[in-house]
Amino acid sequence: QYGVHVLPKTREHLFIHLNKGWELLRPHVVEIHLNDCNPCTGAHNLFLGQGIMPLEEFTGLVRQSQWDGVVVPEVTKPFAYLESRWLKRLYDKTMSYFA
Repeated sequence: QYGVHVLPKTREHLFIHLNKGWELLRPHVVEIHLNDCNPCTGAHNLFLGQGIMPLEEFTGLVRQSQWDGVVVPEVTKPFAYLESRWLKRLYDKTMSYFA
């Protein structure tokens, strides 16, 4: 069965899996779809920072590896973010992980 609800329920366990995945797949990754989620509630594609994904730790791994690719922030209902203030917040939040 697929879905966010099958992911580990703690930041620590999520990071362990992200770290292993990055070590294995990094040479093949050309694009990262950056999103947040909460496996405890089943919520996915949350605004960055509103879930429990260890995004700071993961993007730290990405920066340390000197990966050079495209980052796509993903959110639920993307058209709701077309209003300029939300789009700017999404851009700023995404950039903060890679600064």
